[in-house]
Amino acid sequence: MKSLHESTARKFYDSFNHRDYKTLVDFCDPKCVITSMATGEQYKGVDGAKKWFLSWSNLSSDMKADVEVIAASDNYVVIEGNAHGINDGQVTLPTGTMPATKKKLHVQWVDIIEFKDNKIIGVRSYYDMVRMLNQLGVTQLPQHYKPMAHGAAH
Repeated sequence: MKSLHESTARKFYDSFNHRDYKTLVDFCDPKCVITSMATGEQYKGVDGAKKWFLSWSNLSSDMKADVEVIAASDNYVVIEGNAHGINDGQVTLPTGTMPATKKKLHVQWVDIIEFKDNKIIGVRSYYDMVRMLNQLGVTQLPQHYKPMAHGAAH
């Protein structure tokens, strides 16, 4: 039986896939914090949550997030996901911006979502920034990096 939080987490990402940002932020507590563990950036409050998801859809207007719940407890849901799309938007880097590359993106990630009073109060998002930049043609992967299979690892 699915928990309420597991169901909410799925709806949260479905809202992103449909670009329904109003519904997406309705799942968030006003003081929620989304942390990109790849960059250390934090996105605070419902405006921050919207900004986080807009950054992904601006990178790729057809970006979709396929999610698989891998663990759920009273206050946490762990999601393993695959985001995919074509980079058709400006790429924002710490050093500045660059135009769209029109290259395919496939980003595997894990989000740890924390709930309180049936609202999302925190998300810690883990993804491989180096691999993503390589797909965009910004960097070259070191030789020891192994290609990852597309699809969730099980």
